[in-house]
Amino acid sequence: MSKAVSLSLLAAGLSSSPVLADWRSDMGVFRVGISAVEGEALRAGIFDEFRKLLAETLNMPVEIFQANDASTLIDAMASSRIEYAILPAAGYATLDIFCSCVLPIAAPIAENGSDAARSVFITDQNRIATLEDVSGRRIAVGPPASLSGFMLPYAFFQASDKSLENSGAIIVETTSQAEAAKLFHDGEVGGFFAWESATLGSEKTYKNEFLNAVDENSDLRPVILWRSEPVRYGPHVVRNNLPKEAVDALSSALLSMNEKAPLAYDAVSPELAGGMQTVSRDDYNVVSKMVRTLAEK
Repeated sequence: MSKAVSLSLLAAGLSSSPVLADWRSDMGVFRVGISAVEGEALRAGIFDEFRKLLAETLNMPVEIFQANDASTLIDAMASSRIEYAILPAAGYATLDIFCSCVLPIAAPIAENGSDAARSVFITDQNRIATLEDVSGRRIAVGPPASLSGFMLPYAFFQASDKSLENSGAIIVETTSQAEAAKLFHDGEVGGFFAWESATLGSEKTYKNEFLNAVDENSDLRPVILWRSEPVRYGPHVVRNNLPKEAVDALSSALLSMNEKAPLAYDAVSPELAGGMQTVSRDDYNVVSKMVRTLAEK
C-alpha cells in the first residue's frame, strides 16, 4: 500500500487492516438511502456534497438511493439493499422492531437547541377547558403519517382514563397539521394536535408557534392541555454488521459535518440546522413503544 493511500485512510479515521479492506472490496459500493421530503419531488444531484463526504470518509465509492417515502427505505434497509439510511423516528423504530439490523449513529439538532419533538393538544378554553370536556367535542387530528398530529395522540393520549378513540370526541381527520390549525382558528373544531420542540432530559420549554399564531383580537383562548413524551429527531442509521472502524468514521464525519462540510449538512438537514449529536437505540424508546402500541390497536 502506498504512503498516500495509507495517509488517506488515516485521515478518514479508518483502519488499513485487511479485514476492512476486504469489507470494502466485497461490497464495492456503499449505498445510502434518503427519502424525498413530503410533498417535494426528488431532485437529481441535490445530495452530491453529502455523497462526496461519505466517499472521502470511507475511501470507497458511494451511491445515493433516493426513495419516494420512508417505507421504501425501511424495506431496502431490511433486505440489505442499502447500508445507510436517514429515517424519521417512527421509521427507525419500525425497522428496529422488524429486524433489529440497524444502529442509530447520529441525529440532528434544531437551531434553537432542541433535539426532539412532542405532540401537544391545543384547545379553546371556551369549549374544552379540561380533558374531561372532550366528549362530544370536535377535535382535529393530522394525517396518519404525522408523528405529533396522529401517531403519538392515538398511542398515548388519555382523557378520563380513556384513549382518544374511546374518549367520545368527534374526530375530524385532516390532511396536515396546518389544516388542523386552520380549522381551530376558524372555530370549526374545539381542539387539535400539533407539535412542540423539546430537549430530552431537560425541562427547557420553547415557544409554540401554533399558540402564537392566534390573532390577539380573536375570541379563542388557546391552551395546551396535554403533552406527550418527547421523541428524538430521526436518526442516521447504518446496518449493524458494518465494521466498527467504519461506524466510528461515519459518526465522526457526521458530528463535524455542519462545521466542516456545511453544504453536505444543508442537503440532508435543511430544517434542523444545529448540527449533529450521537444517539443510541435507547434514545428512541418512546417512539418504539408508540409503534408497538399502534400495532396492537
